[in-house]
Parts: sequence; C-alpha cells; structure tokens
Amino acid sequence: MNEETSVTESTETQDNEVTVDENEVKEEVVTDTETKVEEATEEENDKTSEEETEDTSKETEDEPKEDNKTEKALEELNSKIEKLTSDLDEKDNEIKQLKAYKEFTEKALENKKSSLPEEYLDLLPENDVISQLAWIERAEKKGLFAKKENPEIEIGSFVDTKKQESNNSGLSARDLISMGAKQLFTK
Repeated sequence: MNEETSVTESTETQDNEVTVDENEVKEEVVTDTETKVEEATEEENDKTSEEETEDTSKETEDEPKEDNKTEKALEELNSKIEKLTSDLDEKDNEIKQLKAYKEFTEKALENKKSSLPEEYLDLLPENDVISQLAWIERAEKKGLFAKKENPEIEIGSFVDTKKQESNNSGLSARDLISMGAKQLFTK
C-alpha cells in the first residue's frame, strides 16, 4: 500500500511537483491524535483525583450519619422481608388446606352420585361441587331417593289384610270390638 501521490502546486512564478507518501501522512496524523488523547485523559485523571480527594474528606465527615441511616434502612428491609416470608408461608399452608378440602368434597360428591338412581343424575344442578352436594342432601331429606316398596299384587286377587298387624295392646275392649266390626263389614 505504498502509493505515492503527486501534488502539483502552482504559483505565479513556478510550478513545483511534490511527491507525498500516504502512509507517512497517516502515521503523522495517528501520532498527533494519540498524543492529544493522552493529554486529554491525563487532564481528566488529574481533575477526578482532585475531586476524589475532596469527596473523601466530605465522606469521612458524613460517614457516621450515612452509616446509621443505611443500617436502619437495612434493618427495616430485613424485618419486612421476614414478615413477608412468614405471610407467604401462612398463605401456602392455607392453599394446601383448601386443596385438601376441595379433594374431600369432590370425593364425597362422587360417592353420593354413585348411590343415586341413574334417572335422578340429570336433575343435579350444573353448579359447583358444594351446591350439588347441598341439592343431594335436601333431596334425601325430602325422601326423593327413598325406595318405595311396591308389593307385587296381581289384579283380581284377594289381598290378605292379616299381614298388616298393628299393635293393639293399648286398646280397650270396646275399641277392639269396634275395630273388628269395621274389618268384618268392610270386606
């Protein structure tokens, strides 16, 4: 890359031709800029070192005050962190307990559903587990799922009334005679 460039300089009296090497010019420019940069950094370093000495003298005076403030702030932050971690642990325990309750109620609902007659399963509300359990319990109390005994009776056959025994031990003789008369005449 050693290219030589010729530059012509014209003046009124004479023409001079000067040959310049580009690499030499580049090196001169680089060295000039390097020296300028070094001088600027030295000046900056001098200024910062002066500022640092001023700052350190101020810091030594203000250090105890700032140390106390930072220590108090640090203690407050640590106490807040401890409180938040304990709150988080409590919430985690509550979540675990709620999950256990949810599993229990879902199993109870499945047990109740399995004991229901199939024709009643369509009547269950589409709501959450608790409302379904509540509906099943209300229906059981009202006897919706109670099995009714339907004795097999053939049409036209005689129904024996003696199977229906009642406790007549507390009745008087007169009441017994009137009850027997009613049975005799109702047949």
